Amino acid sequence: MEYTLIDIYYEGKGNVALIERKTNTRYAEYAVVRNLDRHKSMECDDQWDNTIGYWNNDMRGLANAVDLFRQKTEQNYISRARLEELAAQFIDRLIETYVDDPETSEIMEDLIEIYELSDYEIEFFGLEKLIREKKAIQRIQIEKGLDKVVWVFLTEEYVEVIGTRGDDIPTFRLYNDGTITEQ
Repeated sequence: MEYTLIDIYYEGKGNVALIERKTNTRYAEYAVVRNLDRHKSMECDDQWDNTIGYWNNDMRGLANAVDLFRQKTEQNYISRARLEELAAQFIDRLIETYVDDPETSEIMEDLIEIYELSDYEIEFFGLEKLIREKKAIQRIQIEKGLDKVVWVFLTEEYVEVIGTRGDDIPTFRLYNDGTITEQ
């Protein structure tokens, strides 16, 4: 099988290589392979011991192949998937903190502003619901004079807020069209 060597890393008696493999006279995929033998003919089927991973010949495929190659060859490399997992866990912890103590919700808004999160990033980390909830709480507190928010429930159609106003414990719903009703 024909291939183009992109990079190779030697470890002990073996190696890990990042290649672009060719089939039917065109490049078909990127691959990370173990123990590439560069001295064997391109017509040999056993030019490497095994394929660790392979991807389509496009930008995403190349990014994934480089990511795996770096995982296998760099001691202190953190893969994209692991970074996404860690970021999601950090965000989940912030959300738990927010839910337990609504008064800390400003932290989330500040982080979104400080880190200049795009709409896609806000959606990726599941923050759009928190933003919607926070805005609803603020609006209901201001317009309906709540002293404290006790409970919040979010649906596709509305945000329900239970709070205190003096000795009362009213429940309000803020609908997507902007209407607020008392339950």
